[in-house]
Amino acid sequence: MVILQPDDFWEKENNFPMDAEILTSYAENNPSYLSSKVKCYSIIHPYKFTKEMLKNCKVYGQVDDKFIAIAMSEDSSSLFHNLLVLVDQHAADERIQLEKVLFQSYEIKSLLSGIRRKVLKSERINSPIEATFKEEQVRIMKNFRDAFYEIGLEFTLVNDTEVMFHCLPCCLVPKEPNDRTTRRCQTAALIVKATVVEMCENICTLGGTSSVDDVEGARPLPRALSHVMNTIACKKYET
Repeated sequence: MVILQPDDFWEKENNFPMDAEILTSYAENNPSYLSSKVKCYSIIHPYKFTKEMLKNCKVYGQVDDKFIAIAMSEDSSSLFHNLLVLVDQHAADERIQLEKVLFQSYEIKSLLSGIRRKVLKSERINSPIEATFKEEQVRIMKNFRDAFYEIGLEFTLVNDTEVMFHCLPCCLVPKEPNDRTTRRCQTAALIVKATVVEMCENICTLGGTSSVDDVEGARPLPRALSHVMNTIACKKYET
């Protein structure tokens, strides 16, 4: 996504301070634009949009069969559009697909403690996955089972360092018979282990507190599971 604020098109007093890194470039090979500047906000520090900003936006159309040109205002109550936004069509569609995937991946269930939460749908697997962790990580898993249950992981403790997983998030369970290969199982095991390690680190950092306060809120997904969801959304876009 690219955001433009050409000085020739908008009055300077209407420019708003931005928290993103600004890259300034000068128009060349066009005499009418030699003195103008175009402020491009780095995709490394993305601009923060709100739903309110989209209410009064104006869609100009398609650009180069790749982008959607939109004019919008940083002040949702203003009809003056001070931002020209170019939205990558491919990325926008993938985001829509991701929202659909996430919506279909959650359900409201009672945790092991009896509290009702929005949890990641899980499925029991025929061949449990055994993994080895540090003793302190296993202790965290034992004392915070609900946190792992929220992301679709159910397990039994074999000993102080070994854990047996018998329920995984549905996104990790093969749907077709030919997907039930050794390689696929090994990949799921690696994702589960990475997820548990990150969860243990987060629980230690937050002191065991949950980041959600209501039944409709979902615990943020660990990076490994987020990557799986993004991959599923990308494949849905391609099909």
